[in-house]
Amino acid sequence: MPLLNPESEMCEIRFSGSAFDFQWNGKALEVKDAWAYPVVEFDAIESDTTKLQLTISSLLPDDIKLAVDVVPGVSEIVFSGKSSGKPYDLEVEGYFMPQEEEKKLSITCRYQMNESCIELDTPYDFHFGEDCLSLIVGGPGEVEWNGQVWEKTDLVKDVLRKMGQRVAQRTEMMRVIFHADATLDVCNMIFPV
Repeated sequence: MPLLNPESEMCEIRFSGSAFDFQWNGKALEVKDAWAYPVVEFDAIESDTTKLQLTISSLLPDDIKLAVDVVPGVSEIVFSGKSSGKPYDLEVEGYFMPQEEEKKLSITCRYQMNESCIELDTPYDFHFGEDCLSLIVGGPGEVEWNGQVWEKTDLVKDVLRKMGQRVAQRTEMMRVIFHADATLDVCNMIFPV
């Protein structure tokens, strides 16, 4: 039997919903977590037919992109890849079985944030009010909203300021702790007296 062709078998499908097995740092997403399921796509890398570009969306704020090695077999295609030197380290491995009735994809990810991104396991206190929310990156240009022309950055800053004031009416402070596996704990909320 001929070996499967990863480009023609895997690059034609957009995997989404709970239609595939996905493990993140040893935890499987279950049917009840279907809202949190990522979207997975594979694209050909023209310069190297032994690899595919894996993109995982809707899991973290930014898409995860990683070149993975692919090993075609008669009944399944195995893939794996590793990335480091970014704000995170990531290892991915999995397999794809293009069965006649139902295609099966299984992915296991091991993800760890680096300290260069944010100080991990440290409490961050967010005090609500005037300057609790801020814009880090803004783009140039104008936008019209409610009959007024705003600089895009000014509009976002104004919206964030008003959100902070609104939240401060009920909540004075929130403590958040970020962990290396991309989870966080909301440890404490203090309500005004």
